[in-house]
Amino acid sequence: SRRTVMAQDRQGRVLFLVAPLGSFTLYQLGQWLVASDLELDIALNLDGGTSTGLLLADPPLHIASFDLLPVVITAMSR
Repeated sequence: SRRTVMAQDRQGRVLFLVAPLGSFTLYQLGQWLVASDLELDIALNLDGGTSTGLLLADPPLHIASFDLLPVVITAMSR
């Protein structure tokens, strides 16, 4: 399944990570996060699956979800 992760690195930055091709099991995703150079302090796996999508303003990026979503998570700078 597609995977969605919200995380915070050791510098306090909030990260949203998406695996759009559905290439990770949850276990594999956890192993990848631990082995990555992202220096994560904490990570939370979100629902994922066909509801996974991502829309960024800068730099522009759009990964469309397969389903229409009644709820979204937004992040805005202070």
